[in-house]
Amino acid sequence: MAAVGGRATARFLAVMAGDIYPDLGDLPIASLRLAHILPLFAKIELRGSLTVVHAARGFLGRVFRYAVATEKIELDPCRLCGATHW
Repeated sequence: MAAVGGRATARFLAVMAGDIYPDLGDLPIASLRLAHILPLFAKIELRGSLTVVHAARGFLGRVFRYAVATEKIELDPCRLCGATHW
């Protein structure tokens, strides 16, 4: 089992703090839709940070899946990104 607080956790926190929280952090998770997420990914992509886009999508997906499992939301909007190139 991986140690808590390892490199994966540091990467998660860096992406969330640097790329996701500034745009989405003040919004309730239940209010977030694909229309919030796609522009965020496009903004990151414009910087040329494709690996960060992939990481952000994965990290947001984990957060949303947890929210579904704990009945905070009914649908993971990241699952709707399946047809995009991210």
